[in-house]
Amino acid sequence: MDNSLFASTEMILLLIAFSFAFVSFISVLLFTNITLKYIESKMAEEGKKPPEWDKGIGARIIIYASAIVWKSHAKTPLADGETVRKYARPIDRKISIVMHLSFALFFLLTIASEFV
Repeated sequence: MDNSLFASTEMILLLIAFSFAFVSFISVLLFTNITLKYIESKMAEEGKKPPEWDKGIGARIIIYASAIVWKSHAKTPLADGETVRKYARPIDRKISIVMHLSFALFFLLTIASEFV
């Protein structure tokens, strides 16, 4: 077989993968600026604080997004997932789904490009 065909297929997969990486990056920014701020302001009204262990690293972003998308993930000791779900709006759920799917597709396509 022609090696240039495999190289171009790999390149196409990588370009698609990195477009999903870009979408993932944008969705994390949107989640942080729209969802996280909204939910944490509602939690503050209740007197609840963000997790103490997450001082500036932002790991709670993926925990909150997972709690919004999957009810079973709301029962984590790392964050108050039930409260996060309580205040999540439909737009927050959409952003969370896009964030998870785009990262998963980026990851899978990057790995798949190595086997082409």
